[in-house]
Amino acid sequence: MRRKKWLVAVGCLAVLATACDDGRIAEAETSLQEAGYSVRLTGNFRHLAQWADGYSVVLAGFEEDNDYAVILKALPLNQADSSEVVMDLNGIGEEVASLRLCAVDRLRERVYDFKTWLVTDLELHGDTTVLAAGTLAAGMYDALQQGLFNKTCIACHGAGERPAAGLNLLEGESRAMLVGHPAVLQPDDLRVWPGKADASILYRMLATGMSAGMGIDHSDMLPAGDQLLTLLKTWIDDGAK
Repeated sequence: MRRKKWLVAVGCLAVLATACDDGRIAEAETSLQEAGYSVRLTGNFRHLAQWADGYSVVLAGFEEDNDYAVILKALPLNQADSSEVVMDLNGIGEEVASLRLCAVDRLRERVYDFKTWLVTDLELHGDTTVLAAGTLAAGMYDALQQGLFNKTCIACHGAGERPAAGLNLLEGESRAMLVGHPAVLQPDDLRVWPGKADASILYRMLATGMSAGMGIDHSDMLPAGDQLLTLLKTWIDDGAK
């Protein structure tokens, strides 16, 4: 019996040695490492370091109808603004329906999309597919400007010569009009009080019913629990940078 076990062991070692000699083990390891496909993100990004703790700007893959990333890689925060970023995301599986340059929270749930590529629109082949993001402002306030102010607010607060309540939320103007600025209807309060979201008129307008009697109920603009509302509160509490 011992002789049979010894012969089996010798046989296994011989097979292993042969596999090493002809490169089959190396090929197997390479095959495992290269499972899935790869994409390369290129772009010039600004304001990445301005995000509060708990958030990251990432290149991520998402399944259809799922807001939680199945694979992701964070953009580097130690590069100077507008310097070129070249970054590979490897091992992307067939379940991924879209690739997104986005902000995610600690749970890998996407908070805001800066760029989206549908996998069905990409020409995937043996080589690494390049996703060109161009030049992009991708900071925390940029997400609020693009996702909240531009889409929801500037129709009243920015259009024309007399924006509502004297509040201009157009890009390049909004932060100066908000941070430390007294509210028109309540001059003793600030539109945005850095570090104090619950005391800031902007957040209270969107998160509570305080504007219900003002003609437009601002609390209807973002539902409770909306990621952008949470992002606004975090931005203010983090110092409104």
